[in-house]
Amino acid sequence: VSAPDGYVGLSLLYLATDQPDKAYQVLDDGLKVAPGSALIYDAKGDAALKRGDFAQAVKDYEQAVALQPTLFVPYLSLGNAYLSRAQWDKSEAAYKTAIQIAPLVMGTHVSLANLYLLRGQADLALPVIEKALDYNPRSAEAWVALGDYHTQATGFAAAQPDYIKAIAMEPTYAPAYTAAGDGYRFLGVHNKADEEYRRGMEMAPIIPQNYLSLGGHLLDRGRMAEALEVYTQVTNVVPTAGSAWHDLGAAEAVAGHFDAAVDHADFLAGP
Repeated sequence: VSAPDGYVGLSLLYLATDQPDKAYQVLDDGLKVAPGSALIYDAKGDAALKRGDFAQAVKDYEQAVALQPTLFVPYLSLGNAYLSRAQWDKSEAAYKTAIQIAPLVMGTHVSLANLYLLRGQADLALPVIEKALDYNPRSAEAWVALGDYHTQATGFAAAQPDYIKAIAMEPTYAPAYTAAGDGYRFLGVHNKADEEYRRGMEMAPIIPQNYLSLGGHLLDRGRMAEALEVYTQVTNVVPTAGSAWHDLGAAEAVAGHFDAAVDHADFLAGP
């Protein structure tokens, strides 16, 4: 690894597999090569946030802004960090700055819309999502956000076409399958929920969420053996995913496999 992009890319791989300490170390190494890289500082903030160090994450993001104030990415990251602590006004301001800098980037609009949805301000979210779709009507991220708006405003039945549209627009966008699966799940269309979660697992095999959603859905329906199989599968595919080991241990305990549950809890705790 030599260029900043290489260090950032490697750190993203570590973060995707729940290894934030390794990600942070890689980025520290990257700063020895490129000490003025705003992208590396931004990625360091992501790693710090994943480690639970909010104060350090904000420092890293702010350093990225200082190095390259016209780059939208660290403002978006700051918005996400403040959102994680329910610091609504700071988050909103950061997202709006990101939108001003890069109005064609879907993530900036969707993040602001999600903030409004979390605050229960669906009326503010809708025009933001509509503007995003005006810019890029093929954005799966924006279609999922529109579905989330309809879920909050009127319920899953109205949202489901948006989630299906998201999949049609970008078949490799894993969150669209999670959203569609969740919609079918709450509508009681269980076979379709299973189908969407499994399609998401196929399209994005190293992303744990669709495995975990399918496992929970199977548990809800009393299909214990299948749920354990899915949870075991995700721990094999992404062995560093702590949430997967947690859910597998919880399912083992429900099944009465207490020794296995303790083993999984020990693995989650680490040495």
